[in-house]
Amino acid sequence: MIRALLALPSHPDVLNVHMTAAEVATTLALALRRWRSVPAVVATCHFAARRGSGTWRGGRLVAAVAERRVVSQIAVSRFVAEAVGGSPHVVYPGLARREAPRALRRPVVLVAQRLEPEKRTEDAVRVFAESGVGARGWRLQIAGDGSSRDHLTELVARLGIAASTDFLGRRQDIASPWTVRQSFWRPRPAKVWA
Repeated sequence: MIRALLALPSHPDVLNVHMTAAEVATTLALALRRWRSVPAVVATCHFAARRGSGTWRGGRLVAAVAERRVVSQIAVSRFVAEAVGGSPHVVYPGLARREAPRALRRPVVLVAQRLEPEKRTEDAVRVFAESGVGARGWRLQIAGDGSSRDHLTELVARLGIAASTDFLGRRQDIASPWTVRQSFWRPRPAKVWA
C-alpha cells in the first residue's frame, strides 16, 4: 500500500483506509510523500473494538500514531460505532430489501462468510446439528472458503449432518439465492451488524 500511495501521480483529496495496518501504511506514505495539500484520511471500521486492542503489546502505541492522521471514521453499525469510540458516522451496508413470496422460500439456513477461525462458522454448524432441523428437511448451506474448510467438512461428517449440508464455495451470486432462504446466520461473539 505504501508503494501504491507513493506512486500516485497527483495527490488524492480523500484516502479511505480499513484497519490499523492500512492507517499505519498511510501515515508512513504521507510522511515520505510531500504533497502540497494533505489528503483527508477516513477510516472504515467494522470491528467492534478500539484500535490496537489485539494481543500484540505494541498495538496501542502503533494505533495511536496511525489514528493521528484520521480525520473521520465510518462504522458499519451503531454497535461498532459505540465500541470504537470517537464519533464515527454510521453507514449501513447497502443492500436493497428484497423478499421472495412465502411460497418460494425454502427451508435453508445460509452462512455466508470467509471460513476462518475468527468467523466462528463452527458455531453455526454445531447449532444446526444440535437443533435437529436437518432431520425435518432443513438444509445448511455454507457459502465461502478459507483455511477452516477441511475442518468444517470433517465436523459436518462427525456430527452426522453431511446429508443436509452443502458447501457452496466462494460465490458472487449470493444475493439471488439469499432471497429464497428462510434464515441467514452470521456467527460472531458480538453483533457487529446491529
